[in-house]
Amino acid sequence: MARFSILILLLLVPFSFGQNYPDKKIDAYIREIIDLTANEEFEKAEKTSQIFRTEFPANPFPYLLSAANYINWKFSENSARFDTEIYSALADADKISDSLIYSGGGNIWNYYAKALSNGYLAYFEGLLGDYFSALDNGSTAIDYYEECLEIDSTFTDAIIAVAIYDYWISEKLGWIPFIKDKRKSAIKNLFGALNKDSYNNNLAAVSLFWILMNEKRYDEAKKIIVPQTEKYPRNRYLLMAYANVEKRFDKKKAIEIYARALDLTLSKKRENRINEIILRHKIAMLEFNLKNYDNVLEQCSVALSYNLSDYEKDALNGRLEKIKKLYESAKKRKYS
Repeated sequence: MARFSILILLLLVPFSFGQNYPDKKIDAYIREIIDLTANEEFEKAEKTSQIFRTEFPANPFPYLLSAANYINWKFSENSARFDTEIYSALADADKISDSLIYSGGGNIWNYYAKALSNGYLAYFEGLLGDYFSALDNGSTAIDYYEECLEIDSTFTDAIIAVAIYDYWISEKLGWIPFIKDKRKSAIKNLFGALNKDSYNNNLAAVSLFWILMNEKRYDEAKKIIVPQTEKYPRNRYLLMAYANVEKRFDKKKAIEIYARALDLTLSKKRENRINEIILRHKIAMLEFNLKNYDNVLEQCSVALSYNLSDYEKDALNGRLEKIKKLYESAKKRKYS
């Protein structure tokens, strides 16, 4: 995933719900599904979403949580699966939130649901490479987040989403004369959101982490990501983010963190050679820097040993050639 693509980091990571839903039972469902998704227990999260949907069929949030879970599941596995389920759940959530908005009352949660349905769709389309649709739906999502802030200027997730948008618009499109540079205020707002009471502050933390990485503020980035890996120890995305910053301080420790992510990948019931190969490559590159050439050869040999499908080769996007070159370089260094 392109970490600094505005069309991906524009809005949100797909398991962020803020504040506290007024209905305690709905609130409990949301919390449970978020935690299951964040710890990559995707099957359990979907089963719970289905129960939630059955009990509250006219509420958009079970559909949103289901879509968020499927998006995480799909890209955690680098899978071709789940497109139909994602589009269907988002369409249902959008339709229900529209109906609730048009029925009146100015309920902030209905506007929030509408923002999320467009935001998740933008995120998903960006990951699929449909950048024009992603930008269109992302802009619509921001409009609804701003509606939330008109109703309640302290609504945490709307503040977070707008801050992420402001930073990356400023970063990527700041050369356009009418685009104001809002990077400093965006970072300030994200830091402020970390301490706000919400279902989880993962959205603010992960978004702020990548912004700080982009700003080369590595010490601060590390302080942000470590508590997230402790909160969600089975989340490989967070472990990989942690290793990404840790390698600037301690390459051996970064290798250990990548190895934890690799162990989690290998422990999954469903075979995922794409993630395994990516992680073995990352470990091998660090081992090469430490001149541990035997370890490099071992990781590369395993990564290159699979008979991959065309889908897997495309998903790896040239990585196999890089692994082959790394293998040859390590072999030369070992025997030179």
